[in-house]
Formats: sequence, structure tokens, C-alpha cells
Amino acid sequence: MLYHYTNIAGARGILSGNALWLSDFACMNDPDEYTYARDCFLEVYWDRPVFVDMVPRLLATSALLGLENNTKMFIGCLSPTDDDPGQWERYGDGGTGCAIGIDARFLVDWAGVNVRRVVYDRAELDRFVGAGLFMLQEKHELEPDDREALLELAQFFVSDLFAFKRPQHRFEREVRISRLLIRNAGVASGLSDHGGNCPEGHVDALPVGVREGLRGPTPYVALPLSRGDRKGIRSLTLGPSFPGNHPADYDELVASCPPSIEIRRAEPRS
Repeated sequence: MLYHYTNIAGARGILSGNALWLSDFACMNDPDEYTYARDCFLEVYWDRPVFVDMVPRLLATSALLGLENNTKMFIGCLSPTDDDPGQWERYGDGGTGCAIGIDARFLVDWAGVNVRRVVYDRAELDRFVGAGLFMLQEKHELEPDDREALLELAQFFVSDLFAFKRPQHRFEREVRISRLLIRNAGVASGLSDHGGNCPEGHVDALPVGVREGLRGPTPYVALPLSRGDRKGIRSLTLGPSFPGNHPADYDELVASCPPSIEIRRAEPRS
């Protein structure tokens, strides 16, 4: 199980729409996260711990530039626990909100997203980059003429840079879900979703909307949390101070929950 902390209005929206909004990474609270990971990547790239031929080196930088110039990463932020004091304070409306429990297996298999536990260790990031460069070198040695496969591997490699954050944020213990959208000047939003993969073959593309965020207009997609008879939302945890000064919200929120969703309450803080 993974948990999304939100206020009462956000919980109502997720339950009524049976969907979780994934937002443009560049419009999030800390948009320089990727810049940090990118700078670390380049440091290791220039001071390589392993031998890498010119071709895989060039394809790694090409994949990095292509990621930045041709795509946008849309993400959602989840937690491995439904009763984290820091999460309640920052994202759960000071404890008066909720944590929505989502089946991690549903996300992996049926939602068409990548699921990554965020890493806050700089040494681990350096090892990741070194291992990725070594992987590209091995692929190049095995199939030196298959540039297309090597570039695809490089693209997968650099896209995981979004799963690293600065060490001072390690208390968040974030699990990040992401979907990569393509820049497309031919559509109104300038972005196109091409769907994702699932055991049945493909997850449908999603329309791109725009909402008002902390940093202004923020592109987003509404990620469905059900597919046929498969349900992603499994629980609703009420915050330790829920519902604050709005007791009427309790009945409304609980009434909106289908019987399949378990409702529980976090332990009140002393």
C-alpha cells in the first residue's frame, strides 16, 4: 500500500473522480530537484569510474538532452505509511486532512506509470550513474551496430534521474509515480500523453488539463485508479485532527466512500 496525503477537498475529488492528478514536475514545490540530479549525473559522467567508449557516451548525453527538450515528466507523490507526522503537517492540512491508500500493485501493473522509491543518498546516485554507464558500455560491446537499442537503453537510464532528491529531504521517504509526456506543439496544451503498458498490452492515453497551482498554471493528467473490476483505492485514513473546524465534512466524506474502501483514523497527537 502507498498513501497520498491531501486535504478534505482533495480527498473528495480523488474519491469522486476515482483518479489521482499527476502534475508537471517543473511546476512542483521544488523544481530544482531534477537540476540537482542532472548536475550529479554530469559530474560522474565527466569523472567516469568505468571505461566508456565514445558512442555510448554520446548516446547518454543525447538521451539526456532529448529528455529535457522533447518530454515532460508528470509525477504524483506518495508515502509508504498512512500516519507520518511530517506528511500530515505538510500535505495533510495540518492533520485535518486524509491519507488515501492506493494498491501499489495496481499502480505497477495497470496504471501505466513508473513507481520509484526516491533516493536521498548522493553516494547511491553516483553508483547509479556509474552502473548506468557500465550497462551502456556492455550493450555497446555486445551489439556495436544496434544504435537504436542503445539509445533506448540510455533513455530509460536517464529518465530515472527523477527518482533522486537532495539528502536534506530524506525525512520525506517519498515514493514517486511518474508518466512521461511528449512535447507536441500541435495540441493546445503543448503536451501529449501516449499512454502506458499493462499486462493486457496498453493503457489509454490521457487528456492534458491545466489547473492553478502554487507556481501558476500547472499542466496535469487525471490518472484513473480503477480498470474494469480492478480497484486501486483501498483505504481512507482520517488525520489525527480530522476534520478540524469542519465537522460537517466528516459525514459528507464518509458517505462518498464505496463499501470496498476501509476507513480508519490516525492516532490523535497528544
